[in-house]
Amino acid sequence: MIKTLRSLVDVGIDSNTDLKSVFKIRFVNGLHILILIILLIGITNWIILNKLPFAIIEGVCLALSIVGLILNKWRYFNASLALFYIYTNILIIYNVELYPLEVAGYAYYFPFAMVLGINNMSVLKNKITYSFLLLSFIVFLIVIFLDLSFLIPKSWYVTFSNHEIDYIRSLNIAIAGLCVVFFTAFYMWLSNKQTEEIKILIQKEKDLHEELKQSLMQKEILLAEVHHRVKNNLAVLNSMINMKMNNHNNQNIDQILNSLQNRIHNMSMIHNLLYRQENIDSIKIEDFIQKTIQSSIQYNQADSIQLIENYDELGTIKTAAIIPIGIIVNEMVTNSILHAFPNKYNPTLNLNIYMQGDDIVINYSDNGMGLNNSYQEGLGFEIIYLLVEQLNGQIRLEDNNGLHIKINIPKNELVN
Repeated sequence: MIKTLRSLVDVGIDSNTDLKSVFKIRFVNGLHILILIILLIGITNWIILNKLPFAIIEGVCLALSIVGLILNKWRYFNASLALFYIYTNILIIYNVELYPLEVAGYAYYFPFAMVLGINNMSVLKNKITYSFLLLSFIVFLIVIFLDLSFLIPKSWYVTFSNHEIDYIRSLNIAIAGLCVVFFTAFYMWLSNKQTEEIKILIQKEKDLHEELKQSLMQKEILLAEVHHRVKNNLAVLNSMINMKMNNHNNQNIDQILNSLQNRIHNMSMIHNLLYRQENIDSIKIEDFIQKTIQSSIQYNQADSIQLIENYDELGTIKTAAIIPIGIIVNEMVTNSILHAFPNKYNPTLNLNIYMQGDDIVINYSDNGMGLNNSYQEGLGFEIIYLLVEQLNGQIRLEDNNGLHIKINIPKNELVN
């Protein structure tokens, strides 16, 4: 019996039902089951007493309570709750009008049961619930204080003997007690069950949190290992280049190796900047470029160069664009440091980054010796052209009292 009741209470609940909906469905199922039990007792009683109109009316309400359970199974929760209010109001009307006054006591328990349930179940506190509760209360007042006998066919009215009245009164007292006991027991069981399920859910969340914490720690260890391997490999390459430079006296080879060594440093520097960031998805583009330029100037020991910077607030840089934009800026600054100022007084670099329509514009210039063919056709500019193309951008070079570079990159390629 208890197992059957629990199965009925869980009608409409499966493994995909969220906890809040579980509470609602169980509570409304419990209301339907309570009325269903009362009506089964009542119908049996009227059949024994041969009062068929009562049995028919309560049979209809019994069918509606079963429909309510089916609606919950199909996830029409609000419709099921509305149906509960409708057929309980039907029961109130017919009980008050057809019963002798001295035996109609248990009809008055329905509104109080609803009020008790709603006040104790915060998950049912919504506009629909309160609207039907207000409607139920209005109907309750109407049937108590107004004569609605015209709504009920005269053939439905029956007379009761004193013996039947005593019997029905005793039955109503028993049913009222059953309502109180059932509702109290059900509510206590539901509260305990919900508490257990919440504890299980909290434990699952804790277990999941611990698993994620362990997984994060493992990934952090792996990331640190990858970082150290990359750093060591770049350091080995740098050492090999130094060894090669010490084993010959060819100036052209020295220039090539110096250029290679500088680019290895640029890659290492960008890698270190990324590794030190707690969240690479929140790197501001202006902060990243500033750090990139400062690192390049320090590495090339060009502290005498004046740097003029101007940035708009552009947001955070996309992860996929970090390395390309870092290399582009590094190549421009490094080329200026190495080639633009052989004997220049007051060397100056200008960098201006701003929004223009749907593009982000990188305006870079120096006051050095300007462009020459070998400079423009070197590996540095070839890298810049390739990376700008990779970002679906455009680049324009000018020679006007120094080198001027204007790069347009679509905003959606560069920032989040």
